[in-house]
Amino acid sequence: MIAASKWDKPGLARHIESVWCNPDELILRQAVADWVGPNAGRLLDVGCGTARMAPLLKGCRYIGVDGSKEMLRIARTRVPARSLKLCDFMIERLPFPDQSFGSAICMQ
Repeated sequence: MIAASKWDKPGLARHIESVWCNPDELILRQAVADWVGPNAGRLLDVGCGTARMAPLLKGCRYIGVDGSKEMLRIARTRVPARSLKLCDFMIERLPFPDQSFGSAICMQ
């Protein structure tokens, strides 16, 4: 059982989502996507939040993990639910075997 995340407080995920629309954030996300490059293979986004990076990561198989049910609910508007996993980073390991990914990112 995953404990309620501080990120699941009412309205917080939507507020964070609006902050990430800031032009500086858009530039940062695009720079990271360019650095990762096309065809990165299977990519893990640790602490993916609302999966804002996913649309920019062309040619890879995106998998996002986050500790917030509310953030992942918003993320499902960008990527299929099967590409997202709820994970309590404080008490459990990531739910994947070693060497499951060619790349990993963790933004902010």
